Amino acid sequence: MVPVSFEGCSGSFHPARGTRGVVICSSFGFEEICARKSLVLLAHDLAARGINVLRFDYFGTGDALGGPLHPQQVETWIANIRAAADWLKVNAHVSDVSLVGLRLGALLAAKAAPAIEDLSRLTLIAPPLSGKAWLREAQAFSAMIAPPLGETEARSIDDNEIALAGYRMTGETAAAIKTLAWPSSDTLSASVLILSREQTQEAETVAERIGGKVEVLPFTGYGAMMCDVTASEPPLATLASLAERLAQGNSLRDHDPAAPPCLPLNGPDFVETPVHIGGDGPINGIFCRPAGGEKRRNVIVLCNAGGIPRSGWGRMHVDLARKLARFGTSSLRIDLPGLADSAWPGGPSTVAVISQDLSTRISAVIDWLKERGFSEISIAGACSGAYHAFRTALVDPRIDRLVLLNQVSFAWSATHAMKLSAWQRSKAREMQTKMSALDSDEQAASEAAKLMARLFPIAKSLARGTLEALMSLSAKANSVLAQQNPVEAAFHAIAGRGTKILLVYSENDAGLAELERHMSAYLEGDGINAAALPSVSKHILRGADHMLTQPGAREAFSDLVCRFVDQRNTVRTQEMERAFRAGRAA
Repeated sequence: MVPVSFEGCSGSFHPARGTRGVVICSSFGFEEICARKSLVLLAHDLAARGINVLRFDYFGTGDALGGPLHPQQVETWIANIRAAADWLKVNAHVSDVSLVGLRLGALLAAKAAPAIEDLSRLTLIAPPLSGKAWLREAQAFSAMIAPPLGETEARSIDDNEIALAGYRMTGETAAAIKTLAWPSSDTLSASVLILSREQTQEAETVAERIGGKVEVLPFTGYGAMMCDVTASEPPLATLASLAERLAQGNSLRDHDPAAPPCLPLNGPDFVETPVHIGGDGPINGIFCRPAGGEKRRNVIVLCNAGGIPRSGWGRMHVDLARKLARFGTSSLRIDLPGLADSAWPGGPSTVAVISQDLSTRISAVIDWLKERGFSEISIAGACSGAYHAFRTALVDPRIDRLVLLNQVSFAWSATHAMKLSAWQRSKAREMQTKMSALDSDEQAASEAAKLMARLFPIAKSLARGTLEALMSLSAKANSVLAQQNPVEAAFHAIAGRGTKILLVYSENDAGLAELERHMSAYLEGDGINAAALPSVSKHILRGADHMLTQPGAREAFSDLVCRFVDQRNTVRTQEMERAFRAGRAA
């Protein structure tokens, strides 16, 4: 896999010896991050069969330049697909190109297809009935995934902006999506294959609208793939079958294509370069530096959480990295081994990675930064990313600052594994229920979304209560057996070296109960006893959920991180300590 860039887009090229190329056109927002690992594995499989593959982030999404408020976004995304096909022809010297589009990406691919020469096949995975239908379903899912907490999360497209489970778009973009419809076969020279998701009749209707000879096959495992970004289970058999079909008729050459150049992405305040660290099970990331150079040699590593890509939920890490660059601080946002773009064939599942010890791999990232002259190292992570950052700081004394967002585990145990396994199984069942409810008319879908948004949190809270009780008993038992609190000892060990720790929790986050189990003696309301742990501070984000789907919560978190990382290695003032303990950024 080779990092590439073109026309402001960030991408990954999977080179092969074949004469055929495939452009993978992802969906948007929650759908895109749920399917990312599966599409990475599909690209690996295709390349192993001799097909050159290009995956990329549309302009204004993922690691690409731009942002969600860019005008004429839909037209730009369609142009990006055409540019990706041209890039493959020029750099991989392929003789024909196929497009593989998922959900909204399927519609975009179909709109781009008529203008692409030498297009041999158009594969549509779970295509929506129309752009309007896709947007309606995305809004319904947004209400179920991230119910509003003090602010409207999925507003009407009559407003200037909407947010779909934390992913923003303008009203103009939403209106343009609503106009997307399927082209007729008269405008498509390529053969069309539709892969239908379970329990819906969309594929047959889309095939009728396109007309001509359209093949429709089931996409087995769609629900498990799209149920949740962390619980997502790649449908390996289905992906292998698709790869086999796409490889039919592909001719092999006696050499690989030459490695293409990867130009950095230059923004107004930053320069971003893809990096590849390590060998087996490598870490892929984006190194973001201030355009005018660092003010001082400090850098922060942003670890991804669960299966969420390094760009972060709602592009949180991208926005944070570029904001830090404006203030003169470099950053490296990474996909931990086995996750997102660092996934590898035959590697562990997303959930399995969470329980692994990745401290050695993250220390290798610190080695890489030290070799480049950075003297002050900060590490930040959310949820499982915070867990891995915390465990690394325990064994690597070179970490100067630690930002832990909504950390739900400090020491992995069999009880945590049981809770995670039960949660993972429930997500697939939940997805099937959602899909069944949404496969209906608009009014029924709206009512179903409202009902499930009320019922699912109740069911989850009942299951969580039992598991929380088990985890509390487990933590107490471990402390008695060890004659000490190992998490408390870890905090003292890290802070005792002079490492500053910022704990950030969303209001009522489940991680607060875990912190209470282990560190109750040090908690003072919303803060930390500064006399007992002078290097540790705590902040509560009001009106925020676990993954900060609310744009205002992400902005507040980025402000906290910028202030925290910019501190010099000096003793903080009492005013700053009081502000942090009171839950206000100084």
